[in-house]
Amino acid sequence: MDTVEEAFSSMIASLNTDIGGVHIFSGGRTDVPPIVGDNLGDLVAATAAGDMFQNDGRKAIAKIGQNTDMEYSLLADEVAEDLFMAIKVLADFDNLTPISGELTPAQNTFLESQLSVFENVIEDLRIVLSSNGMRYGRADELLEEHQEQETFMLNFISDIEDVNMAEAITRVNNDQTALEVSYKLTSELSRLSLLNFI
Repeated sequence: MDTVEEAFSSMIASLNTDIGGVHIFSGGRTDVPPIVGDNLGDLVAATAAGDMFQNDGRKAIAKIGQNTDMEYSLLADEVAEDLFMAIKVLADFDNLTPISGELTPAQNTFLESQLSVFENVIEDLRIVLSSNGMRYGRADELLEEHQEQETFMLNFISDIEDVNMAEAITRVNNDQTALEVSYKLTSELSRLSLLNFI
């Protein structure tokens, strides 16, 4: 249980992370930490694990492309509520029957029943992590596309701004002459008939 308590305190510290005073797992309530309390005792004292969370349900959205908006934030309860529930069940049991030393058959049965709960919670966390990773990958792809477009546009603008006027006029004149010749040739070809070759 000491290991569980240490891990739980570490989770709370991670979920209450703030950058520049903005709590990143709080949703729209960025001015308050998403987790109330800071240790396992607070979780045991809570009526339900969900009482530990004070984030709202609004996720941050960013426009990452012309027609693409992306939710990019995670909410504390989305990430950890199921895990907190599983830990609360374990901590509540420990309060009634302290888990230390050699286990009784009842303790052993209880802990074995909790293994599948924790496996399910871990699997759900993996899904959240992979979903977040896919969003990161998509954002990274779009960033690369934007950088390529920026390079193209900078080169395009540079070609316009740095043009040699004399060379451009000569090129336009040559293109105009070539266009006139092609019109003349097309006109002559349209007047041809089989009689010209008989």
